[in-house]
Amino acid sequence: MKINKSIFTISLCLTASMVASKSIADEHRQHAPHVHGVGQLQVAVDGTALSIDMESPAINVVGFEHPPGNTEEKERVHTAADLLRQGGSLFAPTPDADCRLTESSADSELLADQHDHEGEHHHEGEEHHSAFHAHYLFHCKNPQALTYTDVYLFRHFPAMETLEAQFVTDRGQGAAKLTPGAFRLMF
Repeated sequence: MKINKSIFTISLCLTASMVASKSIADEHRQHAPHVHGVGQLQVAVDGTALSIDMESPAINVVGFEHPPGNTEEKERVHTAADLLRQGGSLFAPTPDADCRLTESSADSELLADQHDHEGEHHHEGEEHHSAFHAHYLFHCKNPQALTYTDVYLFRHFPAMETLEAQFVTDRGQGAAKLTPGAFRLMF
């Protein structure tokens, strides 16, 4: 199997970028204030694959970050996770690229069963910093036509004010700040 050198280099750069971003994010979570309203997107195009990873504080998605304390909060968490798993309604890649969602997942600490929290004692005023993590993989039949993706997360999660996006493709890499009024990520 022959590996295209530029795709291999892009993959290495993306991996290094994601490791560095995760390290920075971990450090940020431990040392910096929690930023509500802001989420992160990591986007990579490699051959026919468009990969998108999203991370957001839970408050942007469900309105709270503490373990769900009642049936309504549990339903809100599960409904949000189900919606996040429907990447086809959240992202719209360039139509001419003919991309189809082939894989999606969403997870959060808030999805843990209530019994997982038994024995934990949360005190009033104690801060919780839960997040939602989602992954999407699209297969594009015409990847050379892929120049952008529209991000519709803001429509479904109005508390999400900004998405800080990083991308890498065979044409280059970059970053952008997306908002409800500027939701197209060009790459």
